[in-house]
Amino acid sequence: MSTNPYAAPNAEVADVAAPGSDSNFIEEGRAVSAGRGLNWLIDAWALFKEQPVVWLLQFGATALLMIIVAFIPIIGQLAISLAMPVILAGIMLGARQVEEGEQLAFGTVFAGFKQHLGSLLLLGVCGMIGSFAAMLIAFGIAGVGYGVMGATGDMGGSFMAIMLGALIAMALMIPLYMALWFGPALVMLNDYTVVDAIKTSFFACLKNILPFLVYGVLLFILFAVASIPFGLGFILAIPLAGLAVYTSYRDIFYEG
Repeated sequence: MSTNPYAAPNAEVADVAAPGSDSNFIEEGRAVSAGRGLNWLIDAWALFKEQPVVWLLQFGATALLMIIVAFIPIIGQLAISLAMPVILAGIMLGARQVEEGEQLAFGTVFAGFKQHLGSLLLLGVCGMIGSFAAMLIAFGIAGVGYGVMGATGDMGGSFMAIMLGALIAMALMIPLYMALWFGPALVMLNDYTVVDAIKTSFFACLKNILPFLVYGVLLFILFAVASIPFGLGFILAIPLAGLAVYTSYRDIFYEG
């Protein structure tokens, strides 16, 4: 401590962790309250309105590119499935930049094609294999039920078999979505391996079933409203849904 009576006063100031810094990162994620599902959308809107024009241009360019690629038979759909984690990783990086007060560059949404591309594509492969397996199991059960009921002339039973297959497919897809939800963010922003990202994402989602239920209901309402009139509301709804992936990640994996 200085004894100079003419010295300027000073005080110790505690370091404050910057948003998204590793000092307040929670490796396995934490459980948050159910009401945070609403906050994810509110926080996503806050991120969006910081630089709305650039966000709209990025999401618009991505949507246009996907529409063009989708016209390529078979290969187009496979390419889109593989590229989704790559695109989402770019959105995660852009969201962090905006949160930290940086200017969002137009090409940020494609940053995943330059960083961690192999791991992000592997996430896409895992998603494709998981989806195919879920649909195969569901169609197999529905097909057997339909054949048995059809042979007895029970059309009502055949319909129930098909519905059962659809429900099984949905039930199997839920854990797949849980395993992949935070995957692109963890790979891009925290350098996780694919296996660790999938495992961590699944258990982080499992800890937060209630906020995800709230978020899912609110997102369904948002999309329903966005569809009126002529689906024009999706111009805003889709960017909000994309940015909410980041805000949920930020809420669950960071303190403060």
